[in-house]
Parts: sequence; C-alpha cells; structure tokens
Amino acid sequence: MVEEELTRRWEGFQLTDVENEVLELPIVVDKEAESRGKHCLLALILTEKGANKKAFKDTMSQIWKLDGWVSFKDMGDHMFLIEFQFQLDMEKVILGRPWFFDRSIVAIQLFDGSIPFNEIVFNYELFWVQIHNLPLNSMNQEVGGQVGAIIGKVLKVDVDEEGWGWGRCLRVQVEVDLYKPLVRGKRISARGSLLRLILSMRGCNPFVLNVVF
Repeated sequence: MVEEELTRRWEGFQLTDVENEVLELPIVVDKEAESRGKHCLLALILTEKGANKKAFKDTMSQIWKLDGWVSFKDMGDHMFLIEFQFQLDMEKVILGRPWFFDRSIVAIQLFDGSIPFNEIVFNYELFWVQIHNLPLNSMNQEVGGQVGAIIGKVLKVDVDEEGWGWGRCLRVQVEVDLYKPLVRGKRISARGSLLRLILSMRGCNPFVLNVVF
C-alpha cells in the first residue's frame, strides 16, 4: 500500500537538524475537530460489488427521516464520513442499527479524530436477535444472555423491570463480529429436554433464532 511504502522510506531517512525539530500543533485545532466530530459517524457498506454513491446518500437520508441536514463525504472503498446538523439525529441513527443498503450491511462507528484514516477498521456491528419458540419460563434476562452469547457479545436483553420478556419472541441486542462465520445452530438443554437452536437470517431482517424441540 502507498502508506506502508511511505512509512518504510521515512524510517530510512537520515534527518537534518531542521527536519528533526518537533512541530507542536496548536491545541485549538484539536478542540475544533473534537467539537465537530461529535456530530459525525463513519459508515462502511459491506459489499464486494460496486455501490452507487448517490443512491446510498439519497436512500439513507430518506430512511433516517432526520430533522436537520446531513452530509456525506466519500472516503473511498465504500466508506463515508457522515456529518449531522443535530446530535440527536446522529444518536437516532446509532440506536436504529443495523442499517442496510442494497441488501448489504452498513457498518456504523463513532468518529474518532485521533485515529489515522488507514487505521480505521469496522470489525463489529450491532444486531437485534429474535429468539423464537422458547418456553415462556425461559423468556428472561438470563436465558436471553446465554443464547445471545452464542452469536456475539450481548449488550441488552429486551425484558421488563422484573426480567421477563414474554411475547412472540425474546429480543437480544448482540455485537457481532463481521468477519467470523455465524454459528448455524446449537444443541441446548432446558430442564431435561434436548432442544435444537437454529440460526437463520432472511434478507434484510434481523437475525432470527428458532428453538426446535
């Protein structure tokens, strides 16, 4: 890569006294960047095919239904720097994950001005997992955490104040490693009964876990 080649050349330089002097950057630059960065997100379209950049900007702007303006800066390789007029709009996008464009995942992460562009990585994304066909007595905080951990790091189990999530399914928010193969299934035991847990993903829907007796 160009960055690696430049680094290699720099390490081989014999610097003069002038070149070796340290340039202290003014603190005001960092403060301005930090303030503006609080209104910014980084997004990456996880696709191997070409992505229509204008369509991405238009589509996401419509889907998000923001109150203020939003701007998209193309960073290359399907990555975008997205700036929001209002921080509440940005938080709305964060809480609404996962997002999809043209059937591809749009990975989102907070802007960090201290990281060089070539060190930005998108390893994880948040998903709401639906766990179906669990016995009602198992639709709780503990079971949701155990089952969700099969997929990734559990961040939240959608339960009431008493720890129960009775309904058609139990919802769990999980941080998923985007570059590891998903677990296709798991054998589990619940009060003496052997169950099969099947993981499937349909189109752009959230992950769906079906527990089969």
